[in-house]
Amino acid sequence: MEAQEKHELEKLEELSKRANEAYFVWLRHILTMASVLVAILIALHDEKSTSAFQHFFFVSTIALLAAGILVGCLALYSEVQSHRSLGLAIIQYRRARRAGEKQGPGVVSDIPMFYKVAQYACYVLLSLALVSLVTYAAIIDSIC
Repeated sequence: MEAQEKHELEKLEELSKRANEAYFVWLRHILTMASVLVAILIALHDEKSTSAFQHFFFVSTIALLAAGILVGCLALYSEVQSHRSLGLAIIQYRRARRAGEKQGPGVVSDIPMFYKVAQYACYVLLSLALVSLVTYAAIIDSIC
């Protein structure tokens, strides 16, 4: 039974690793698209805003995108932090085993709450930027 449990734990570990890798690839793509959107909006903005609302939504779109990108970079750094945390947990696990302490079947490391908050803040800021961008586009369309 122990060999089967070990095999199941290895499978779960592999699935967890794949999910984490896929998440960070997805986050990189989101941040790349947001960065490109900022560049395009700034490059194509050649006219002065015709109303205060138009100006407000243009500036808020750029500001929300920039803030979302910055916070997203912090969230992306959690990948590095999780590897560091896992390495330290493995070292502690091995030291405890050498000292004769009874250990569970695996090593657990957790991402600090700061990075989890950064992930959610990134989603919220980029979502608000999208709403602001749509509003800005609607204002431009109503003026033209």
